[in-house]
Amino acid sequence: MSKLTFEELKTHLWHAADILDEKGGIDPNEYRKPILGMLFLKRLSDVFEDKATSLEKKYGKDEAWNDPDRHPFFIPEKSRWSEIENTFENIGETIDKACIEIEKANSKLKGVLTNITYNNKNDYSDDVLLSLVSHFSEKDRRLGNEDLENEDVFGQAYEYLLGQFADSAGQKAGEFFTPREIVQLLVELLEPKEGMKICDPTCGTGAVTKKLTQKVGKTGYVVGTDTSVTAIKIAKKWNENASNLLLINSDAENFSFKEKFDIITCQYALFFFPNAVKALKNMRNSLKKSGKLGISVHGHKDRVPFFGNIIDAVTEFIPDYIPPGTPSLDRFGTKKSLRDEVKKSGFSKILVKDFVFRYSPGNFDEYWKNYLKYVAKPIKKKLNQLESSQKKELKETVKENTEPFTKRNGIIEFPWEVLILTAQNN
Repeated sequence: MSKLTFEELKTHLWHAADILDEKGGIDPNEYRKPILGMLFLKRLSDVFEDKATSLEKKYGKDEAWNDPDRHPFFIPEKSRWSEIENTFENIGETIDKACIEIEKANSKLKGVLTNITYNNKNDYSDDVLLSLVSHFSEKDRRLGNEDLENEDVFGQAYEYLLGQFADSAGQKAGEFFTPREIVQLLVELLEPKEGMKICDPTCGTGAVTKKLTQKVGKTGYVVGTDTSVTAIKIAKKWNENASNLLLINSDAENFSFKEKFDIITCQYALFFFPNAVKALKNMRNSLKKSGKLGISVHGHKDRVPFFGNIIDAVTEFIPDYIPPGTPSLDRFGTKKSLRDEVKKSGFSKILVKDFVFRYSPGNFDEYWKNYLKYVAKPIKKKLNQLESSQKKELKETVKENTEPFTKRNGIIEFPWEVLILTAQNN
């Protein structure tokens, strides 16, 4: 059987969203939790089963399947996927119990699986959950280590889900995900060395953080912080073997450490700070003398047409499209504006490079459908108030804007500019 690739798993996850779209009773902005939960539950079970099978020859069946000390994550018998997929009524109750028991058996997973309640038939009927479980049970979609093309596939899928599905506030998280190319480039420009002490105050799920722990080695360490409790829990899961990493829930504008760092890095989060200079000064105060700062932000919306095509068109029909207080995508959209903001904070030797990668949201219908599905609720309300003729005209305008980026086969491929800045503490 061929190995599961990231693209195949990505398609598989979108089909799970389609099931919720067709049969579910929840808002599309809430799709992320059940899909992430189901994905994680299946992954844990598949890895456990593969490990238990491999241990049978050496330790016997009973010890291989029932001794928690033989497994990184022990899955109790009634919590295994084989039990879940053979449940045909009160499925939500079965899944919730499985999640509770897994967390009891594995303290590291506390709060990771039980942050969603499946036993709510208004949101998740047995029909919906049966369809989801059947979908994740497909034989060619196992998630064990030997089933994946490489060890990064599952981590990529998790990052992808966090990027594509909206969070509880209705803000599309995909507007701020970190592509793998950017992760690599940012790390290279920071030049981390063995023994260094590094802080990533907006670490998210730990894509950059993981690379940094590999660079500093056993004699160095990395501190990652984020305001999202969920992101920190996921980061801990994907970095569980990193003994040189500390992950904590904290605010980058106000965090404080006694020890000074050699490097501080920040990805995209400057968009969210009401006072970017305050956040940057706080980072500077946490750096050693001559310590290095590394930042990545999106370019101007004209150079990120994934956003710009829709923003420009919608603004014609809804002048107050962007709610007051929403961070502007143009805030640090040029090399000069980004450099000036960092200079105000007291940094020197500022270098800004631009990098363009390619991103495909599928064909136009997929691009438009996903926008309408995951747009923030206040904006969706305004869109729904448009006349039918206005909605049609808006869609045609966006499609026209998209044509320069559409291939002959109908697939859209957008350029996406990211600015990467490095600077030194005076």
